[in-house]
Amino acid sequence: MCVCVCVIVHIIGRHEGRVFEDRDVNLVVGEASEVGIVDGVEQALKKFKKGERSLLKVQAKYAYGAAGCADHDIPANTDLEYEVELKKFEKVRVFHS
Repeated sequence: MCVCVCVIVHIIGRHEGRVFEDRDVNLVVGEASEVGIVDGVEQALKKFKKGERSLLKVQAKYAYGAAGCADHDIPANTDLEYEVELKKFEKVRVFHS
C-alpha cells in the first residue's frame, strides 16, 4: 500500500505577459509532468496549503529548459510566471496486489 497526494489546482501560465495556459488540473504529486505541469510548479505545490494562491517565477531550468515548448510557443531557456491556486487536496491509499 502507498499513499498518494492528489490535488486539483488552477494554473495560469504567462510568458512576457501573454497567457499561454489557463486551466484546472487534477494531478498526483510526483506525476505532474504527465499532465503537462513543469517541475518548478510541482515543487512549489508540495509546500502549498488548501486554498493557497501564489505567483511563481519559474526559472527556465525548472520549466521547459533548453528545449522550450513549441505547443505553447515558449522559446528555449525562458523563465516563466505562473499564478497557481491549490483548490483541493487529499491523500489516497493505493493498494498494490
